[in-house]
Amino acid sequence: MSEFSTGRLPHSAKAKQQGVSTKTLDRWVEQGRLPPPDYVAGRKYHRADSRPSIDATKPTRSVPQRDK
Repeated sequence: MSEFSTGRLPHSAKAKQQGVSTKTLDRWVEQGRLPPPDYVAGRKYHRADSRPSIDATKPTRSVPQRDK
């Protein structure tokens, strides 16, 4: 994982660190679970030591089952 000397991770590396997709990180930022990323040259960077504010690995709503 590449990391800046400032302790920042690229958006994709942060997603990998958390075990989620980049879209999930975007949702967590929208929901206030993660602080917003910094933008450098149009790219998103997160603090390497930031963690979701709640257990974000658990779904917050149930997903309806599809009929077979």
